[in-house]
Amino acid sequence: MVSVGLLAAGSVRHAERKFKGFGEVMRRAPYISCAVLVLISAYMA
Repeated sequence: MVSVGLLAAGSVRHAERKFKGFGEVMRRAPYISCAVLVLISAYMA
């Protein structure tokens, strides 16, 4: 699990260097995920 975490962290750093807007998207990712889960749960209810 540690090696997968290190690989993920390294790939995020690489993606931030390659794509300029990637860091901003990753900062907003928890909010986007929350909104998607709320929409799915509202649909299922």
